[in-house]
Amino acid sequence: MTRAGTTWPPPPAFIHQPHPAPACRGHDPDLWFRKTDQEEAKTICGTCPHEQPCRTWAHAQPLDRLYGVWGGTTHDERRHHHQQRKALR
Repeated sequence: MTRAGTTWPPPPAFIHQPHPAPACRGHDPDLWFRKTDQEEAKTICGTCPHEQPCRTWAHAQPLDRLYGVWGGTTHDERRHHHQQRKALR
């Protein structure tokens, strides 16, 4: 997917798996991208069988190309995680 000249990463493969289905399936996709709904999205992520692989996938993506809540983490939380990892190197 492209937006304003930016190439977004493709979603993780498990997003489309029928079993076990990700907890986000069936919810309004915008929920994961509105700052006002981040806590609700994170709560739903907390019930997902794919939460940990989704989080791992999200942390592996470039910060400037992945927004919203993924794997129960917000963009700001992932940025903070990346900064901490950089400081430890």
